Amino acid sequence: MKKALFCLLFSTAALPAFCQQQSPVFGNRADSVAFEEANARFMEAMRNPQLDTQFDSLAARLMRLRNKAVRFRTSYQPTTWFTPYSRLPKDLSTVTKLSLSGNQWTRIPDSVYLCTNLADLELVNTAIKVLPRQLENLKQLKKVSLLNN
Repeated sequence: MKKALFCLLFSTAALPAFCQQQSPVFGNRADSVAFEEANARFMEAMRNPQLDTQFDSLAARLMRLRNKAVRFRTSYQPTTWFTPYSRLPKDLSTVTKLSLSGNQWTRIPDSVYLCTNLADLELVNTAIKVLPRQLENLKQLKKVSLLNN
């Protein structure tokens, strides 16, 4: 249990940056709308390099607007290379990385304990308050990440 607790604390302290996103919060609606519009134009220009767009001017505009933010909100997304719970395969022994996300989860579903080769478990934006002792039965489990629970 001490090893699992250490891994849990370590993985929580070393949250992967790719799972989190910082969004600016503005003091007025006009700045918020201007930022979203500029961000959409910038993303479109990134996706379509053939557009006759000046990346430097778009980036500078985004930075000026971002500097007007009164604070930043952190949001977390499930890791894309983890298997979402909604897409569990029939053969649960093939699952090594699993993500449970969304507020509908108040406990870890029983089928998770059947994933005998599970090495990484990610709980993102769930309502799970307590990690059950049953996780100790997953002998391959090395890391449990809690993101915004």
